[in-house]
Amino acid sequence: MLAWPEHGKKSLEKVLQLLVVSQLLDPGSEFRVHHQWYLSTAMDALLGTDFAVAEKNRLYRCMDRVLEHKQDLFLWLRQKWADLFQAEFEVLLYDLTSTYFEGAMEENPRPSTVTVAINGRTVCRW
Repeated sequence: MLAWPEHGKKSLEKVLQLLVVSQLLDPGSEFRVHHQWYLSTAMDALLGTDFAVAEKNRLYRCMDRVLEHKQDLFLWLRQKWADLFQAEFEVLLYDLTSTYFEGAMEENPRPSTVTVAINGRTVCRW
């Protein structure tokens, strides 16, 4: 069961609903949902919540909880897609928006235009 002991099942459901709707309507990162998207929508009225539902750490914790069910969700969605659209596929692509990479690249020479990860954000330096 998806639930947070300190907030209850209902709280997690609201956060998950927010994340699903945001990805369907305007895909982006959890940070973007927190920083920009939620404030420009009526999701507070639709979900009957306040801004706490879009607090960035709550969004990240929700994704951590969903990750525990990743394989089951993938299989269910794949089957649902196949049933709805009679789809046959050998390759399935998915969004890596929430994927975090880090590492030291000191030994690699950098070109004049390079993307560098700083504090969990990707920054393009020109």
